Amino acid sequence: MAIQNHKERIYRTKDMKILKFASLFGANASGKSNFIKAISYAQQIVLAGTVQPFKDNYFKLDDSNRDKTTYFDFEFRIGDAIYAYGFEVVLSKREIKEE
Repeated sequence: MAIQNHKERIYRTKDMKILKFASLFGANASGKSNFIKAISYAQQIVLAGTVQPFKDNYFKLDDSNRDKTTYFDFEFRIGDAIYAYGFEVVLSKREIKEE
C-alpha cells in the first residue's frame, strides 16, 4: 500500500520521516534471533560494563576470531537531537578497545 494511505505510521520532524515500527524478516536459521541477542548483549555491556559475567560470544568455528574486535554502533533520537554511540570490544578478553 502506498505510504499516503498510512500517514499515521510515520513520525515526522522538520527534517526527516521515520517509521514508528520495524519488522525483522528472514528465513529460518538466517540470524534473526542472533540479531536481537546482539542488541541485548550490547545493552548489557553499556549498562553494566564488562564486569558482569561475560560470555565468549565470538564465532568459534574459526579460532582467529577469538582476538578480533566486535563493533556495536547505534543511532537514536531524543527530541530534535540525533545521537550516535558505538564501541569496540574483544569479547574473549572482556576488553573495551574504543568508545
